[in-house]
Amino acid sequence: MRKLFRIFFCGVLLLAGFVFGSGAANAHTLPESELVLLHDLEQEDRTITREFRIGMSFDEVEAALGSEFELEDKHYEFRLVNYKYGGITFGTISGRNDMTPTGKLEVRSIYCRNPWFRTPSGFRVGDPYEKVRKMYGEGKLYKNSEYVYTISPARLMSFIVNPAGQIEEIQMCIPIM
Repeated sequence: MRKLFRIFFCGVLLLAGFVFGSGAANAHTLPESELVLLHDLEQEDRTITREFRIGMSFDEVEAALGSEFELEDKHYEFRLVNYKYGGITFGTISGRNDMTPTGKLEVRSIYCRNPWFRTPSGFRVGDPYEKVRKMYGEGKLYKNSEYVYTISPARLMSFIVNPAGQIEEIQMCIPIM
């Protein structure tokens, strides 16, 4: 249920941002290029970098990270699907009667608590939020610990920060339409 609130919250935040903050939106934006998580894998004598982004299929996630994930496929008034790999969760939401195989669904949210993943600018879980603030300014503060940035078209990225000022979680999502 907690993931449900997060996914729904992304949609509500985006709508509120468009309605109330259109004049100040530029103060809390990141470029589209930041809306990706990178994971470096050492293989033999080279490093392979895998990209994880909103819009990829769950089959693509599984091909990159393997089939050792916890599947959550719940039906409420809608269908909520999550692939949970210790420290990173890929999720989507669709219609209650959507019978599409999970692997063919499109990722609409990513929640990362794993320090082995990074953004293209190098931000990772465990880094000081000050690095993000220096590069992109301060995000819109939500609940004293989450800094939210809008990314066009209609996408959000946020950083959950602990009391010591370190990034605890990186979130990416698109709104529910």
